[in-house]
Amino acid sequence: MDLSYMHLPHHLKTCLLDIGKYGEDYSIEKDTLLREWVAQGFVSRTCMRDAVDVAEDYFYELINMSMIQPWTIEDDEVETCRVHDIMLDLIRSKAAEENFNLVIDGPEVVAGEHKRVRRVSIRYDGEEDGAILAAINGSLSHVRSLLLFRESLVPSFLVLKYVRVLHLQVAECERLDLTGIRGMFLLRFLKVVLSITFGEYVKLPDQIGELQQLETIDVENSDDSFIGKPASLPPDIVRLSRLMHLSYTGAGLVLPDGIGKLRSLRTLQGVDLLESSAKNIKGIGGLTYLRGLQMCSTWYDEKVHKLEWKMRMDALRSCVGRLSGSLRSFIMGHDYHLVVPVPVHDWTPDPPPRRLRKLGLRSCQFPRIPEWIAHLHGLCSLDLSVSEVADGLSIVARLPSLAYFRLQKTLGRKYPTNERAIISGSGKSFRALKRLTLMCPYLSLDFQEGALPSLEKLSICFRYYVSPQQPVGIEHLPAATLRQVRLVVDDKDAKVPASELDQHRAGVESLLKRAFESHHPAADITVYFDNFRSLAVADAEWETRGD
Repeated sequence: MDLSYMHLPHHLKTCLLDIGKYGEDYSIEKDTLLREWVAQGFVSRTCMRDAVDVAEDYFYELINMSMIQPWTIEDDEVETCRVHDIMLDLIRSKAAEENFNLVIDGPEVVAGEHKRVRRVSIRYDGEEDGAILAAINGSLSHVRSLLLFRESLVPSFLVLKYVRVLHLQVAECERLDLTGIRGMFLLRFLKVVLSITFGEYVKLPDQIGELQQLETIDVENSDDSFIGKPASLPPDIVRLSRLMHLSYTGAGLVLPDGIGKLRSLRTLQGVDLLESSAKNIKGIGGLTYLRGLQMCSTWYDEKVHKLEWKMRMDALRSCVGRLSGSLRSFIMGHDYHLVVPVPVHDWTPDPPPRRLRKLGLRSCQFPRIPEWIAHLHGLCSLDLSVSEVADGLSIVARLPSLAYFRLQKTLGRKYPTNERAIISGSGKSFRALKRLTLMCPYLSLDFQEGALPSLEKLSICFRYYVSPQQPVGIEHLPAATLRQVRLVVDDKDAKVPASELDQHRAGVESLLKRAFESHHPAADITVYFDNFRSLAVADAEWETRGD
């Protein structure tokens, strides 16, 4: 292992040593890591590619060399990674030799003598704040990168004027005041992860526009029960000409006036559609380098918001059409605790964003699968919510690159009707599909011979009265590739006495498992029982779980 490290090229050694600031068994977000590398100057752009794209190459090189391990995977892309304990020990040993970074994670580190360091990670909470600050006083005066897991120390570090990377991970707090960063004129990367249920949870300085080096602002609230309003950003933020990534997940953000001035933006996440003005939503269309756009809706009342919603959806249509040449990912409602499903009718971006690779419109309730999706030939991932499946599967089946497809049928106010869908095995129908999720309990499926030849994971929702004939054609699913099957039984309306419910469920589970195991003995088959309407979060967790 030491020999493998010694033979790494210099740029990969630098990136690997930086990973040593994270703790054992810590799940490291790929996007965060890449942006930190860029902010610290470990990676530079080329004449043809952005620095983040180059950093992603470095990331996958380290994975291919088994220096780091992929952890969660979505759409064939690694979302998070981890470092094996033995490798982490080697990384930290090399980092200590080169004085690359300082990890304060125990009393022996606090009590030791420290050289002047450029990068520090503080996750130890066994001493008073004064003991930590006194032990390293002076050695942090020129720190460039700070990863801090201790809220009480935040104000003490906001006075450090050479910081380029500020990554704060704090537990529950009422409000995190970050107005002190206004003096960090070299700051390039700001990420805050915290857990809060209400209120204005992060306060940015009104003069944030003076931080002209800032490239990333990423605020994440991990509390699913958040009930506050989306964040209103300082108006001055539109002066950040180098800002490439703006994200507020877990609570949402209100677009500032003049959003179109942030012409360097590559990703924009957490935009609250109803709280942002139609004018500012339309202004997103001027961000010609934008690759990723994610929006959400925190609340919706049809009687109150019907007209406002239409105005914003019209603005969004214009915006997405103008971004058709750059947009790679468009999501409506990725934060599951912020998704309010809203009906849409005949919403068609003009022109369709033909370069899209990922499209998630779960919080938009379409009457049926939109025909314009057939033009998205590069689409790899699709997530839709419809009122009627009808023959819409044929529209999606023709997409040559589609590998991940999730379809949910909304039951609405009317009593749901039964539908039948045939998944053909001929022609080019679903030839690349690896993962299929159908949350349509009133849909009868018929898999024909040769159907879904590349399928690896299957998730289907059933009604509680399952018959052996549903779905039809299980034997036609590919035994060579299918390795995970998830069967969800919606039994909220089962007319079964409580005393007999467990026995009833055991019988249904046995029936379903026998049907699949007879044709797919090597597959991991799991049966769940739940209310159909509460399945979205659990299903998403299964979809993104790494292998």
